[in-house]
Amino acid sequence: MTEDSRRIGTQEDLLARAGPLSRIVGGDRILTGAPIRRVLATISHPQHLRWTLAIASIVGTWLTFFILGDLIWDGGITPLIAMKMLLNYLTPFLVANLGLLSHHD
Repeated sequence: MTEDSRRIGTQEDLLARAGPLSRIVGGDRILTGAPIRRVLATISHPQHLRWTLAIASIVGTWLTFFILGDLIWDGGITPLIAMKMLLNYLTPFLVANLGLLSHHD
């Protein structure tokens, strides 16, 4: 074992130090069937879905107007701007779901 690998530790050590989010995203348990069903059940629960969609709507609208407002105003919505708008809504939705999963075990 090299000095670097002793200092870093095993994958389990790294996941334990990184916290619950890494266990959900990068841990081995996400690759089995039952945990994936649990994750899907958690994020599709009506109360959770309402909350994450509300966050995505508010933050996505703010990001769209703040970042792309002048482009939309000047030239309309091109396919590239539409893709960026979609990402402005998708990003907070994914972040809200990861936050939810990191606190829901």
